[in-house]
Amino acid sequence: MDNLKQKWQEALAALRLSLSPATFKTWIKNIRLIQIEEDAIILGCPNPYTKEWLEKRYQARLEESLLQKTGRSIRLEFKVAPQLNAPFHNDGPLFAHPTLPSPGLSLRAENNLNPYYSFQNFIVGPSNNLAHAAALAVAEKPGKAYNPFFIYGGVGVGKTHLMHAVGNALCKKRKQAQILYTTSESFTNDLIESFRKNKTDLFRKKYRQLDVLIIDDIQFISGKEAIQEEIFHTFNALHSQSKQIIISSDCPPQELEKLEDRLRSRFEGGLIIDIQPPDFETRSAILLAKCEERNLSVAPEVLSFIAENVTENIRQLEGVLTQLITIANFSHQSPTLEMVSSLVSKNQKGKREKKLTPKIILEKLSSFYRVSIPEIKGKSRRAEVVFPRQVIMYFLRKELGIQLENIGIMLGDRDHTTIIHGVSKIETLVNQKNARLLGEIREIRSYLQND
Repeated sequence: MDNLKQKWQEALAALRLSLSPATFKTWIKNIRLIQIEEDAIILGCPNPYTKEWLEKRYQARLEESLLQKTGRSIRLEFKVAPQLNAPFHNDGPLFAHPTLPSPGLSLRAENNLNPYYSFQNFIVGPSNNLAHAAALAVAEKPGKAYNPFFIYGGVGVGKTHLMHAVGNALCKKRKQAQILYTTSESFTNDLIESFRKNKTDLFRKKYRQLDVLIIDDIQFISGKEAIQEEIFHTFNALHSQSKQIIISSDCPPQELEKLEDRLRSRFEGGLIIDIQPPDFETRSAILLAKCEERNLSVAPEVLSFIAENVTENIRQLEGVLTQLITIANFSHQSPTLEMVSSLVSKNQKGKREKKLTPKIILEKLSSFYRVSIPEIKGKSRRAEVVFPRQVIMYFLRKELGIQLENIGIMLGDRDHTTIIHGVSKIETLVNQKNARLLGEIREIRSYLQND
């Protein structure tokens, strides 16, 4: 039972992140845990209106969250219990009154920097030279040169390497500096943990007493109001003291969907630089550097073949090189052009043969937009559900060519005219060159091709 109570609190903390503080205070804060049974949690509500609202708006989402966390179906039952008007637990609100520090949460965290990533082993080329120069300037004058420093680009182009390089350079120059590298996911998990353990004061101290804060993959805070609220105040606390902030994303701030305008303006207040996929010369230099690091002897024509045929990002280059060396070692031969040609051909064939299905599109786009499949198939008219539903209609029609009637059946027995409207809505935005939507579509296509 104690484990189920903990899972319930985790599910509630996750819901809290998706709501504004005002919404949480109005509808969620005053419900109270009454009883836990084997397959049910009974909750007390202050009045019938709150009970009805919770059942309609949040019951399905909470039950789905519990299913994911426990692996079994847990039923939520709401009862009117006006005498139970105190909050269900003593976890103070993050954005109101600070909590007292308590043992068990470390204020001084490790910096999380990977010592391997440095400026010395970062290969500079036309696709990243501006980002590299700016990063050097930030490492030379943190908080003064470019603050915030916002780097964006596709997967595996070197954003994370460059961010760690700045952090490592500063660690060497300023040994007492408080530097922290984190991902938006880790930031979110820390926030959830602070909710659960009632240690929000220590959470703030951890992030707001830094000299340098590095946040990777900021795009994943999209639509998370509580996370954005906390990052906004953290940003202000650091920036007002000229502390350096470094951020990475897969797109520029103006293309980040469901991001508060006040936070977007903060991100746009410094230097924004993109990193493009490496060109042939840079790819060749990267491969050569990797061989030197590992003391490998690979013929120039073999490296050139890889550089010519593996063009998307650096991770793929490294992956093909690693596979090639493994094959060569097992066969007790030096890497040959025939080996690498066969390897690249197999990789490209596997990529071409990755077949999309309606199930994959529905599951991945639901995950992408953080909306449950029951919500997509349901009757909700909330904007945060309707828009993802229309994008799914668009992809099912345009990518798979599925008939309108069949799309309607897949998405909750909807009329074909509803599907026409949804597809048309997205088509119109695409034709109007809507920057945010086009950025999302690029990201979705990449997401659909990756496991």
